[in-house]
Amino acid sequence: KEITGVTRDGTECESFAACLAVIREGGDPSYVGATGRRPLNEAGEPDTGNYQVETFGANDRIDPTKRTFRKGSRPDTMTVTSQPITANLQGDGVLRIGALQPKTGRAKIYLPAVSAGWELALADIKAAGGVLGQPLEHRTADAGDASDDTGVRGARALLADGVDVVIAANSSAVTLQVIDEIVNAGIPIFSPLNTAPVLTNYADHGLYFRNLPSDLIQADTLAHVIAERGNRSVSIVALDDVYGNGLAEQLAKSFETLGVTLLTTDFYGGATSDFFPIARRVVAADPDAIVLVSFSEASRALRALVVSGIGPRRKQIFGTDGTTNNTIGELFDAGG
Repeated sequence: KEITGVTRDGTECESFAACLAVIREGGDPSYVGATGRRPLNEAGEPDTGNYQVETFGANDRIDPTKRTFRKGSRPDTMTVTSQPITANLQGDGVLRIGALQPKTGRAKIYLPAVSAGWELALADIKAAGGVLGQPLEHRTADAGDASDDTGVRGARALLADGVDVVIAANSSAVTLQVIDEIVNAGIPIFSPLNTAPVLTNYADHGLYFRNLPSDLIQADTLAHVIAERGNRSVSIVALDDVYGNGLAEQLAKSFETLGVTLLTTDFYGGATSDFFPIARRVVAADPDAIVLVSFSEASRALRALVVSGIGPRRKQIFGTDGTTNNTIGELFDAGG
């Protein structure tokens, strides 16, 4: 209740120190972070999303002159429920924050951004003199990806260190590997980048929160962008995990509503290196547009599509939030 409360209503404050001042004066703080205010609903996540639509230029890099923005809202079919907080921990007066960061694995491309946000938050708290008159303690562990138990080992290491809160993995799949153990210990989890729909109403004892909205909102927004660009048929190529499955499912629903025909949907495993069989099926389907629900491996999928004669010179190819930086173009140019 208190966590979601500081994201809405109340007196606006833009730093940890300013919010403390509001509390000391008997007020109700409403935190506005570096990227603005992001109100959380009863499930601990945003109901809306602001999406940056990037376009890659002829040099396989993002062309900032073509950047646009779209706002998405929770679809009517999306159900959100609240859960009572069942934890009853007694602290020792020292706040210890742990973070599972993508130091290895497919989500490593997000490490610079995640680290920047982490360091900004730590500096803000330290500048205010710590918490309850005590210095802030913090530590990190590798989240890896869901192909192994790196994240599980990292979470257990943080719990063993006595952290009071965990900044969770970027990958929804990794978070699902560790969430039960963390919340069952009564420790809250905050994620900067989780988007899997299954996490909205997950049995988390009211202890899971995220800054980004569900992929149900992203998928619906992307489907509208694709339809508005004149595409009447699509093929989806998606990573076979909780992230890819959730996005692909909602994309299919939104395409149906918009009158866009979904010709093929192909899922691939995280260890997939050969995308040519999928590319051949897409060639046979001959869609107007192709959607890649992927991370850095999108460079290999793109290469297979290009070599198969159905690359971006012939078809409109769209990606999701796992491919919104120049890493994909760099990997493609390097043959990766």
